[in-house]
Amino acid sequence: MQFQRRKLRFGAACATVLAFGITILAAPLHAQYVYVALSDSTIAVERIEPNGTLSQVGSPVAAQPGFGSMVVSPAAAGSASKYLYVLTRNLTTNFVGLISGYAIDSHGGLTPIGSTSIDATAPVTGFALSLAADPLGRDLYAGLYIGLGAQGNPIPYRIGSGGDLTVLPATTFNGSRDYYLAIDPGGKYLYAEYYSGTNATSVYETRINSDGTLTSLGSVAAGHNALPMLVEPLGRFLYLSNNPNLGIGPITGNILEYKIGSDGRLTPLGSTVAAQETIRYMAVDPDGKFLYASVYPDTGGSHIQVYRIGSDGGLTRVGSPLGQGGPLAADPAGNFLYELVGNAVVEYRTLPNGKLDTIGSLALNVAPTGLVISGCQTGGNQHPCHSRPNLP
Repeated sequence: MQFQRRKLRFGAACATVLAFGITILAAPLHAQYVYVALSDSTIAVERIEPNGTLSQVGSPVAAQPGFGSMVVSPAAAGSASKYLYVLTRNLTTNFVGLISGYAIDSHGGLTPIGSTSIDATAPVTGFALSLAADPLGRDLYAGLYIGLGAQGNPIPYRIGSGGDLTVLPATTFNGSRDYYLAIDPGGKYLYAEYYSGTNATSVYETRINSDGTLTSLGSVAAGHNALPMLVEPLGRFLYLSNNPNLGIGPITGNILEYKIGSDGRLTPLGSTVAAQETIRYMAVDPDGKFLYASVYPDTGGSHIQVYRIGSDGGLTRVGSPLGQGGPLAADPAGNFLYELVGNAVVEYRTLPNGKLDTIGSLALNVAPTGLVISGCQTGGNQHPCHSRPNLP
């Protein structure tokens, strides 16, 4: 098969995915690494080879059970240190959360640096569901999932020089269940998707202050039973999966589109109808040209659908569906896409027209639960580095 190959682009280093949602990362003039959370409570380190295939680096690293989310924090100004943070929860009580930190060495290896208890820092009993990292490497945010009727809010942490976390004062909002968090590429605004009852979803708009705390800017309606949410790498648009009848009737999903203003506020643009489909995971290429969505049709046969991102933020389908609709991670250099399927990571080459060309797959000894790619800050464009988990 003939294909054009994109020239690899390298910068300072950013990108992500969620054990069940997704986004991006980039890297400098050295190898990039994929971190795969495994169901036996370990993390596998895989190096991205020049042809897009993955090669295992060393043995999997021990981790806490109950994976929820993973995120890579890029190196802060004046530092070469990057960290992987892994969110876990007690699967018996469902209300004890830990954020475990790992220092990333120059060969992608992980060294544990300790854990922070969510319960010890949260204003109410609950557990964190998702993580988002400031693209400037200063702060980490945890989206708090709690019961209906209580107030949920993102919990901010300042990242220390050794990767340790110090909790910061939190801003309380009116909703509950912060499913997903997303940060704009410049690290100025954080968006918190929350569920406020009767299947209604909204997105809180907040400004990130210099000390890492958040200031509320307002909120915007975001449909019902929203799932993944991401900001595209150029910081122009926010996309959110909307599933009005999820679990209660025929699926009628779509992707909601918002324009991000210079003040961080969101303006609804419209939606791209996915018909009788649920969008469970999303990723976007680092140039902000294509969005990749893992789609679950009401009739079965999950797959990946590619969308072209228009200059106005609208989405247009590209090519035919392929793959099996697993969690996704986009290579920050814009050359490859990775999908979790069964006990394997499937490798795709991304073509200039957005279509995907299957390369192969990396077999795993146990089932994976999530993945994230190391790196950040490609070509001056910085993106949040995080991954997303399954909803409870």
